[in-house]
Amino acid sequence: MGRILFAFVAVVWILGVHSATAQENLEALVVQALEQNPAVGVIESRWQMLQQRAAVAGSLDDPMLLLGVRSVPVGNPLDFRSEPMTQKVIGISQKIPYLGKRGVRAAVAQSESEAARWLVAERKLELAQMVRETGYRIYAIDKSIELTQQTLQLLDDLIVLAETRYSVGKGPIQTVFSAQVQRSKMQEMLLKRQQQRRTLQALLNELLNRPQSTEVATFPEPKPGPITVASEVLLQRALAERPLLHSLNAEYQASLSSRRLSELDYYPDVTLNVEYIQRDRLDSGMGGDDMYSLSLSFNLPVQRARRRAAEHAAASQSAMVTAQLHQVRNSIEGGISRRLAELEQLFGQIQLYRDAILPQTEQSVEASVAAFQVDKIDFSMLLDEQMALFDYQTGYYQLLADYQISLAQLRTLVGGDL
Repeated sequence: MGRILFAFVAVVWILGVHSATAQENLEALVVQALEQNPAVGVIESRWQMLQQRAAVAGSLDDPMLLLGVRSVPVGNPLDFRSEPMTQKVIGISQKIPYLGKRGVRAAVAQSESEAARWLVAERKLELAQMVRETGYRIYAIDKSIELTQQTLQLLDDLIVLAETRYSVGKGPIQTVFSAQVQRSKMQEMLLKRQQQRRTLQALLNELLNRPQSTEVATFPEPKPGPITVASEVLLQRALAERPLLHSLNAEYQASLSSRRLSELDYYPDVTLNVEYIQRDRLDSGMGGDDMYSLSLSFNLPVQRARRRAAEHAAASQSAMVTAQLHQVRNSIEGGISRRLAELEQLFGQIQLYRDAILPQTEQSVEASVAAFQVDKIDFSMLLDEQMALFDYQTGYYQLLADYQISLAQLRTLVGGDL
């Protein structure tokens, strides 16, 4: 009976137990995060703010209204009829920037708004990557927890078997202690995995902007496939579609417009002044004719040092953004090459584990079980075989998760779906 029970336990361990619990839809969670994550709302609000600024950046300043009196005698401040020069004045003035300044200001604001718009898309790409990475890490942890729990059940049966064999004189007490020590190690591993699972669940709930008490179900097993697109094609797609590059290009255009604006600041603006002057007829009968005044005034751009500093700052900004563009392009090109190499390696390992290592290890365990039952191997060898199978199984599921995580990173590098 003991042999039959032991064989049954071994078969269950080899095949594994797959629960039929509800599973999460990872892509649906990505959509939910893009709709509800407050970080996206923050950066979208900033873009909308810059849009409104761009709409009025090229407009004129408000006109100035002038109301006053002139040449009123100090001795009689309410007498408007004793002096012929006494005047009541109403006027309006409008500052008109030098030709081209308004258009350049609008161009700066529009480019800044465009840069912010592309940053919204970039942030969404990063958020989608974070959700996918977290989901696949939860998948790997859940598989590790499941296998650890199965291993603990198996070790309980092995401990009973070892104690039984020791009681009838067929095995040393060390086998019992060895199995108990291994069980304690697996129990510690289970506690660590469960803590990691809670941490990942908290992170996913944070990304989805939902209560931390929300339970996250497990995720379905991914089905990896080889990447058939050449790195050159992916690079060209990234250079054309990556939002971060579009944002930096818009910043570069904004810096060029800022530099042009600093050059135009060397030229004066003009202020148009129009006044209507009303005069009362004097008590003596003289005067009383109304008049008007029309004038132009200019600012004198004599503060050359301030203007040169603004011009140099705009040139430095252009150089900085240019350097950032080169850095990001190099990072994208290197990242695509590394991710493709990593994906190729992971896919090869997945195939090797699935088609060779796992079946061979399972066969080895079956052979060890049969050999142990007829006393051809000792207990420690059987335990080592079972632990090796556990390591390979957890390694296989980790490879599946790592492949999908690397694929999510590649999608971000390219700027969208592959």
